[in-house]
Amino acid sequence: MPTVNIMTATYIQGDAIGNWIQTQLRILSKLGFTVKVFADHYEPHLKSHCQHSSYYRPTGHDILWYHYSIASPNLRIIQRSKDFKIMDFHGVSPAEYNPGIEELCQRGELLLNRLSGEFDLCIAHSEYSASLLREKGYQHIIKIPLVVNTSRFTSPIDHSPMQQTLEDGKWTIEDPELSSYLKRLDYLLFVGKITPQKSILEILETFYHFKKLRESKPQTSDPSKIKLFLVGHYFPQDWYYLKALELVKQLKLEKDILFTGRISKSAQLASFYKHARFSLYLSKWESFCVPLLESMFFGTPVIGYNATAIPEVLGDAGILVDKLEPEVIAPTIDQVWEDSDTYQKLKIKCRERAELFTEKRLEEELIRLVKTHFYNDKGTWKLGGRKIQKPGKEEIIPALPHPRLAIIVQRYGLEVNGGSEFLCRWVAEHLSKYFDLEVLTTCAMDYNLWTNVYPEGETLLNGVKVRRFPVEAERNYEDFLKQSQKVFQPGTSYYDQLQWMKKQGPQSTRLVEYLQKHQDRYDLIIFFTYLYYPTYFGIQLNPDKSILVPTAHNEPPLFLQIFEPVFRKPRAIIYLTEEEKNLVNRVFHNEGIPSEVIGIGLNLPEKVEPHLFCKQYGIEGKFLLYMGRIAKSKGCEELFDYFLKYRRESDRQIQLVLIGRLSGTLPQDAAIRYVGFVPDTDKYNAIAAATLIVNPSPFESLSIAILEAWGSGKPVLVNGQCDVLRDHCIQSQAGLWYKNYPEFAACLDLLLQDDNLRHHLGKQGKKYVETRYPEDVIEKKYVDFITRQLSGVRLTDRSAR
Repeated sequence: MPTVNIMTATYIQGDAIGNWIQTQLRILSKLGFTVKVFADHYEPHLKSHCQHSSYYRPTGHDILWYHYSIASPNLRIIQRSKDFKIMDFHGVSPAEYNPGIEELCQRGELLLNRLSGEFDLCIAHSEYSASLLREKGYQHIIKIPLVVNTSRFTSPIDHSPMQQTLEDGKWTIEDPELSSYLKRLDYLLFVGKITPQKSILEILETFYHFKKLRESKPQTSDPSKIKLFLVGHYFPQDWYYLKALELVKQLKLEKDILFTGRISKSAQLASFYKHARFSLYLSKWESFCVPLLESMFFGTPVIGYNATAIPEVLGDAGILVDKLEPEVIAPTIDQVWEDSDTYQKLKIKCRERAELFTEKRLEEELIRLVKTHFYNDKGTWKLGGRKIQKPGKEEIIPALPHPRLAIIVQRYGLEVNGGSEFLCRWVAEHLSKYFDLEVLTTCAMDYNLWTNVYPEGETLLNGVKVRRFPVEAERNYEDFLKQSQKVFQPGTSYYDQLQWMKKQGPQSTRLVEYLQKHQDRYDLIIFFTYLYYPTYFGIQLNPDKSILVPTAHNEPPLFLQIFEPVFRKPRAIIYLTEEEKNLVNRVFHNEGIPSEVIGIGLNLPEKVEPHLFCKQYGIEGKFLLYMGRIAKSKGCEELFDYFLKYRRESDRQIQLVLIGRLSGTLPQDAAIRYVGFVPDTDKYNAIAAATLIVNPSPFESLSIAILEAWGSGKPVLVNGQCDVLRDHCIQSQAGLWYKNYPEFAACLDLLLQDDNLRHHLGKQGKKYVETRYPEDVIEKKYVDFITRQLSGVRLTDRSAR
């Protein structure tokens, strides 16, 4: 049997499309199909069975089942695919109900007019949706209603937190504490996203008038128990949600109305549904409305707006209102509230109608679809390759803009020596394959003085657009050190810390001003390294669009008060290790910010020539290799002292080779060899030639050099004062660590004299890196995380680009 490739724009558990896809997965897999899911945006917990759309590969003998609801870059795949193509039509929500994504809705409607010849079969979930397709010229339309995923609400086994209420003997799962609270209330319920489409303001006003009516009848109910719960996702800074909060305040209903946010636990959602007196669905537009079905499943009567698909789905299991007039809707609710016979009949009709939308019914419909459309009369699979329609001069599907990203970093270039900067360049080059991306950075190469080296303006580096801005003034290092001594004392003022930030640099007001002026051009802005001027000032311009990659470690600046907004305001944070995340959470208590631990992907060369490195740089015998900035802050001075002392005491003829940019001076000793900043080829040859790799830094958020060493099968010796490096060694079982000179000497003795130990540690390190840091896996993690954040961002106006 062929593969069914399910594809959609956004895959979110809990919404209609997300639940429908998960039901498809269960049923189609049960029927024997191999099923794959692809999406441009999807939630992290769904990644076990979902891939980015770019991973889809048509064969000409499979099925592409596309869920259509909005414009998305993956719509271009439809035109190119030669698989059997099914449009699963969920309707295109009118643009006026979706501020922030109006363009995607408008394009979705426009493309719907142009795609009628691209699909072999169309599925509509209501007669309303089917009629829309017919108007657009679509043929071969079948109607399959959506379903209530009752399995997440029920269990066939009796458990204490469940209550038997269904006639089929199943038990509804409830949250006992929440259920106990809700039972004591008389409340109305809305379940869905907080958007204009859902008529939230009208629901609030309806509740206001209804509560006034109930308060006028104190003998029948306790007014203090009358509540309204709005269960569904909202963005805290969204204008419509803020407008709703303002209306609640104006109506003086703060104690009676609660926006719960999205509820992912089925037991809690079941409790809200089951104990509600009524559900309100006054939506101005629906192609189906699954929450309405879920409400009927629990026997909760519905008040629905007589528009689009709601009457068709509701049937006789609720009350339809013809106008969105809260002062009229409220008495309708009150009338049924007091009519016990009518109310009980509605509850029975709800459960009866819900039986029409079960997964069993859907399975029957899908079996009928497969038999009718995929097999011939002889029972043989009849789908084969299909010709790709060749567009004329103008493409059938106009190019959809990729989301646009800006990456902000203090310095950027092939010659820049620094782990954070290398990570930034790696991420930029890999994300540029999926997004419209540019890097905003300074003209500086070196972090000590921030001297302008690179030319100002736009350039292209490894396929990435780089926009550089000059640094206004080089850093006065002595001045900066004095200010550092001042601010790292207890009780320093915010002003002194701010002055420290400016003295540290790189001061590029033109970069920050450019970002301020053009921030609306970008859908997301990614900041690398919390420590520097561009990140500090840039991230506060538009926190809701900002993603921080802090590369933080346990160092004095991390505890300065000025960095609280940097870590507590951004939309999301990407950490390199669990240790970094735990550290930041302890310092800033920002656990509520969406985050993920990702790291960096490694693509090491298959072939290395260690002898070439030794020959080119005149190195003989065993040597330790250090890679990175050669600076006191990196623990290099201590390393020099330890190494030279070990040489004297042990009389071992071993050298220390240094690769990287030099900050400061080196000891005048022939055993310490500085070869400078070398090309990647020489670097990997050096790793292969080295006896072991050493990292003396007490402050690291990841250490790419150590990962490269392990990836090349080499053991490492690291500073145990650094939690990240020490924990890496523990988890990988691929290195040793020291905290003082005696430990340094003992570890070095052990590693130099035991060839088998070195080989074993190197083998463990290689396994560790290949398991955790393969380039394709890390790339996908970054793409997935960015696309998930984009799903909640209002895409910017492309016409301004």
